[in-house]
Amino acid sequence: MSLIVCAVIIASTWNLLKGSLRLSLDGVPENVDLEKVKEAALKTVGITGIHHIHVWAISTTQNALTAHIIIEEHTSLEEAQKIKGNLKHELEHQNIQHATLEIEIKINNHKC
Repeated sequence: MSLIVCAVIIASTWNLLKGSLRLSLDGVPENVDLEKVKEAALKTVGITGIHHIHVWAISTTQNALTAHIIIEEHTSLEEAQKIKGNLKHELEHQNIQHATLEIEIKINNHKC
């Protein structure tokens, strides 16, 4: 009987154990799809590329992201801030509540 109780406890807590382990190791949360994050970034007007993407859970309900986004050379500071704001809004739809975005400028097919 005790083996059955042990099996039931292990089976019912398995997902909690997996989630806790992923959270403690700063793994990509299960509810975030990196490919969809990339697609959302590239669909955002003004962004020509994205790289160095890191996503992790900061709690059981909130996720964070850091990434480098590439924008065109002649983008003003105000336009760059608007682009970042638009992307942050899109990322909220991808289960990312906190985003830190570093801007890189694309000059003659080179990044700076």
